[in-house]
Amino acid sequence: MIDAFHRDGLRAATDVYLRATRRGPLSRAGARIVESVLPVTELCTALLRYDAAIGTWGVGPGSRAMLEEWDLQPRCELHPDTWRVLDHEPFLAFGNHACGLEPALFNALLTRTDIHYLAGDFVARVGPNLARVVLPLARPDSPAPTPAGLRARALDAVERALWPARDDFAARRANAAQLARAGRLIGSGGAGVHVFPSGSLHPGAPWQPGIGHLVRSLARARGTQSSTRPIHLIPMVYGVRDAHLLAARVLGAHPGMRAAARLRLAVRDPGPYVYADAPVPLDVFLPPGDPLPPPAVLAERLRELWLRARAGADRAIPGWRSARSVLGPRRLP
Repeated sequence: MIDAFHRDGLRAATDVYLRATRRGPLSRAGARIVESVLPVTELCTALLRYDAAIGTWGVGPGSRAMLEEWDLQPRCELHPDTWRVLDHEPFLAFGNHACGLEPALFNALLTRTDIHYLAGDFVARVGPNLARVVLPLARPDSPAPTPAGLRARALDAVERALWPARDDFAARRANAAQLARAGRLIGSGGAGVHVFPSGSLHPGAPWQPGIGHLVRSLARARGTQSSTRPIHLIPMVYGVRDAHLLAARVLGAHPGMRAAARLRLAVRDPGPYVYADAPVPLDVFLPPGDPLPPPAVLAERLRELWLRARAGADRAIPGWRSARSVLGPRRLP
């Protein structure tokens, strides 16, 4: 299945998996065990449907339609200036990976089409419509914490199989080219780019220095770009986790599992939500004329900026209970 995914994409891999699970009683029994830990069939179906939706309706409307179908409508608390930047201005947004659904939550905020993602190169193999907005990155070979628990270990194994680490010259050169392309899209094209700096679903994973390289390139290029509009940095905080997926209809969970997840979330849970403070102009974050810090130092400063946004989310959304979307009428399909 993994070979089919890397060779021909997710649809071909899904077909291979489904054929393998129907070969006999042992195959069907093994598939049930696998699906009890990681619902492969439902996950593949959801991803393929998502790719088709954004191809039919566009990234923003398609994402909003799928969130409605999945019964997963987040609370959105964004500063008014952030809404304005997302609608009209060039920006670099960066946020936390929690369960993998964060791109759909971000896309649901959009009313424009010139938005791109710096993401693992495997994302481009999900479908042709996602491939059009992804700036693919090879996975760097860096240490990561060992996950605890059967489900977390299963997800880690799948993540490493779909996105194997590479540390060769060609991979580093390709990543540098994608970072440069992202800088041109933002600086010259006035577009928006979103990146998940850790490149991992593990909350404790360290941030990669790639985001520092990108911000350095944006700072160096100011004044030489054809666009004179200010560039903004937007730390995004996503309050969503596996329990929200089980409580919704994303993975087609058994009604009993869905009821148990909803009961668990009803006790003490502030999500799902999307939160952002006011955007930070690049010229405020890195004043012109000041020496540019190394990429790793910049990555840490950006992480501190995001941590302050997460603290703001904790203050703004304490003990909030699940409610319908507050995206606003102008952002509904």
